[in-house]
Amino acid sequence: MNNNDIRWVPIDKIILNPRNTRAHSPDKVQALAQNMRENGFISTVTIDENYKLWAGEARYKAAKLAGLKEIRALTITGWEDAKLKAQAIFDNEIALDAEYVSDYLIEDLNEIVEQGLSLESAHYTEEKLELLLMENMELDDIGEPEYEEPEDDDLTDLVFHLSVYQKNKIQAGLRNYMKNNGLLTKEEALFDLFDTMD
Repeated sequence: MNNNDIRWVPIDKIILNPRNTRAHSPDKVQALAQNMRENGFISTVTIDENYKLWAGEARYKAAKLAGLKEIRALTITGWEDAKLKAQAIFDNEIALDAEYVSDYLIEDLNEIVEQGLSLESAHYTEEKLELLLMENMELDDIGEPEYEEPEDDDLTDLVFHLSVYQKNKIQAGLRNYMKNNGLLTKEEALFDLFDTMD
């Protein structure tokens, strides 16, 4: 067995690391378990030659919850514990530092929904999507005005039947109109636009 051996391992042979530095919420484990029930175990965990788990505790717990008997594991041999710890922390830090490209994320979420899948299949929610769209509309080029998002999003009400991507494009156009005309709220922009149509 070399130091980069990926194979299916009986889940009962794997030993949890009692000093895992990454905590996972029950909701996250439950979401992973549901994904595994639907799609199987398509990722990997990392273990050493003694089957001690060094990366992928959430996936391991979710697999047990989903009733899987085997999981795919990357087995690393010949490494001291300190090197395994360093690699585990490195992987976690890299993951935490990652950021989405919001435009591409919105397009991908739109495609997922259009193909008949739910946002939950991507571990996304309506609330997170609304926050993403709002963040994409932040006014960062017109000084520091006090700006509060209306409780009832009139624009979203008007285009509720459009796709997420189409909504975003409309809102981006409205945002530009607001900046170009010195308007601070979407309501002002909409009234101004309606006036020009009369």
